[in-house]
Amino acid sequence: MLENQGEMRKSTVISRFWTGFLLFLLLFFVYAALLAILYGPSSLSLDLGCRWDCGWYRSIIQNGYVSEIPPTVQDLNRSNVAFFPLFPWIGGFLGRVFALGPERALPLTSILFAFGIFLMLPRFVDRKRLLLLAAYPATFYFFVGYSEAVYCFFLFLGIRLLLRERARITPLLYPVIFLVGYALGLTRLTGFVIPGGVLGLAVLGRVFRKTDLGGRRTALAAAWTLGALSGAATFFLYTQAKFGVWDLYFQTLNIGWHKEMSVGGFLTYFPRALLKNLLPYWFAKDPTRMSWMINADLIVIYGTVLFLEARSSLRKGASVLTPERFLRFSFLAGGLAHLLITTLGDSGVEHRWGNGMRYSMPVFFLLVFLWDEAWTPRILARGSIWRRRVYWALIALWAPYQLYYLYLFTRTLWVS
Repeated sequence: MLENQGEMRKSTVISRFWTGFLLFLLLFFVYAALLAILYGPSSLSLDLGCRWDCGWYRSIIQNGYVSEIPPTVQDLNRSNVAFFPLFPWIGGFLGRVFALGPERALPLTSILFAFGIFLMLPRFVDRKRLLLLAAYPATFYFFVGYSEAVYCFFLFLGIRLLLRERARITPLLYPVIFLVGYALGLTRLTGFVIPGGVLGLAVLGRVFRKTDLGGRRTALAAAWTLGALSGAATFFLYTQAKFGVWDLYFQTLNIGWHKEMSVGGFLTYFPRALLKNLLPYWFAKDPTRMSWMINADLIVIYGTVLFLEARSSLRKGASVLTPERFLRFSFLAGGLAHLLITTLGDSGVEHRWGNGMRYSMPVFFLLVFLWDEAWTPRILARGSIWRRRVYWALIALWAPYQLYYLYLFTRTLWVS
């Protein structure tokens, strides 16, 4: 019987591998076929994936970090410190290994990490949810010269490690998850937000003696958070050593976004922007700006789910809040914090609410990973015809838009 169980586990692992591998290949060849049709087979190249922010990463590979002191302008040759280093460092390494220029090495880096992501995804979700993730309009960012693939790879890997059964948490796992967090923090400043949300609620749960993740998981969350903070701190120490200014990243970022990055603006416009963007009001006026609607929808969904979980715990008592359920609640709280921070980064105008679906993409994936049937409205309950209709309607809407957005991206036309 034990031998049969071993065979079943082996079969499951192989099935998951092939599911992720084949879906990765499907997306890769769909993107390649689309670009070959648009630009001709002879023009098909990794260069097509190096647009917009990829130019900043390319400048880091070619020139290292440069900046005026104090920074007065965002310019590829004069100030590129608004971008964290791990992605261009890996791209530069692969460029040297394969003798590729940065404009090809950076998309290649993303594609390799995307491969890792798609091998990981079947461990989180079934095939139906996996297809929904593949159709998401921003998923193509995993395959172009942006840091999304590297960031999400280490984020999802950390989530996977923290979701392990407590009996499988060994001492070796602590330095591993610290390094995963370190890479996450060295890729983007927000790397600490979701790990920190989990750790913060774990500490509160233990202090108030309601529930907690258990000593091992709390220690894992602490190691993950410490790693992410250490990764970000490494970049700040680097700019202090090279330029004599530790917060040069924030100064440089503020030059490009000073009109939008406003807590006051976010709070002032929050109610109206939330209501307007929940419905396709601005999206209908500008189809390249789906992110405003998706960000608003995600904020409402996250808030609703957290409310349902909290209400259930209060009604049924702390006994219902098992460590596993508390961990899920903690991930949701960290995801909402991540979403609000990235939305805040572009909230200076009433209708302009979030500068890209790629920023909220990790949070959308996390929501799909954690989704519980208890949160599903009755009309969309399992087996309902409306559930199937909504599911296929989302895929029918999202998949063509994803290809449309990829086309706009390769044409260096703005897409959000």
